[in-house]
Amino acid sequence: MSKIGVFITMCLFIMMIFFPFLVSNEKSNNVDLSTKETITGNKYRIDYVDDKGIVTIDPAKRYSTMIQIRDADGNAVEEYYFDTKEKPVMCSSGYYGVHRIYQDGHCIQYVFVDQDGNSMEVGAIYSSIKQIYNTKDQVIEVYYYDKEDNQVALSLGQYGEQREYDVDGNNYITTYIDALGNPIENNKGYSTVRREYNTDGQITYEWYYNLDGEQVDIGRGQYGTLRIYEDEKYVESVPIDINGHEQFFLERLLSKSPWLVGITALILVMITILLNLKGRIALFICYILFILYMTLFIREIGSKRYEFELFWSYRQFFESPELGLEVLNNIWLFVPFGAILHSLKKKQQMLLLAIGLSVFIEGMQYFFGLGLCELDDVIGNSLGAWFGWCCFYEGIKLRYKIVKPMICDS
Repeated sequence: MSKIGVFITMCLFIMMIFFPFLVSNEKSNNVDLSTKETITGNKYRIDYVDDKGIVTIDPAKRYSTMIQIRDADGNAVEEYYFDTKEKPVMCSSGYYGVHRIYQDGHCIQYVFVDQDGNSMEVGAIYSSIKQIYNTKDQVIEVYYYDKEDNQVALSLGQYGEQREYDVDGNNYITTYIDALGNPIENNKGYSTVRREYNTDGQITYEWYYNLDGEQVDIGRGQYGTLRIYEDEKYVESVPIDINGHEQFFLERLLSKSPWLVGITALILVMITILLNLKGRIALFICYILFILYMTLFIREIGSKRYEFELFWSYRQFFESPELGLEVLNNIWLFVPFGAILHSLKKKQQMLLLAIGLSVFIEGMQYFFGLGLCELDDVIGNSLGAWFGWCCFYEGIKLRYKIVKPMICDS
């Protein structure tokens, strides 16, 4: 079984090398994705299709089909999302659909729903959003509510936002407010986000300010965010310092060069094979801290989200290369963990520790709103630990075969 694990690990390493090219192709394909519109009575349908006319999942939205039910005025009162097999799916924002309530032609409330059309909480926090408009038909205030229609605060502490617009109609200032509409500083210490736009009306810079109008460090020296576009399409957001210079963060390097994850993991496995017991214990402590750093400490606080459907991400492995890359990263992150624990615990005990650590991480991510809590991550982490265990087992045998003849010859 250990040789099978090593073989699978090598295959995963090769996939880590080639997946960045698939992700790059996927981004270029996103430019080519077009929409196919179908109207039947009051039902409006949009399918995302590739250049061959094949219905394809849009990785950014995580669905391939959107169906709207419209009223007599043409307003979309119901909206649902589906995959290529027309199965209801959760969109990237964390809900299966949305119901809209209109007044005087304005959408004054969004109600988020599950796959059965029932009200659901987005990130286990809010289930609806209410909006207030100005005389220019611009949304100037937004508030969040739960299923019982009570006001609720988001994970950063705000109950809503106020928006200000420039002469071009761009929302250039957003201010966080309490339940009564008064400006407040959120949990990260800023009250206002000020934006800069390019000539195409796209956000280029976002800067963070407190109630006194001073720029705020939201963590690790980040005072703002730079948005990067290619061919007028959004690519990524980059953290910047107070002078607008791009910051270097380890997680960004690994995400831009994912093959480094595999190489680093294999190097750590080889180092583990060469270390004695004390060295492995020290490496184990350091690597646990590294795992917690990558999965918890560097995450932005957001809404609580979960996905307990088994293998949902694996089923979209090739449909969405970016999602496939996340699956591979979750596996590789725990490969050194399994290798280090090989000499400290038995395989069954190692797997229990890996599962326990992964469940702890997913629970913390959900509790603090640090990412999507999902069972697929636990499976991927556990597989990675087992692969690491197998690699160490075969590596230590190879080391013994090499060292023993040398000792005999001497």
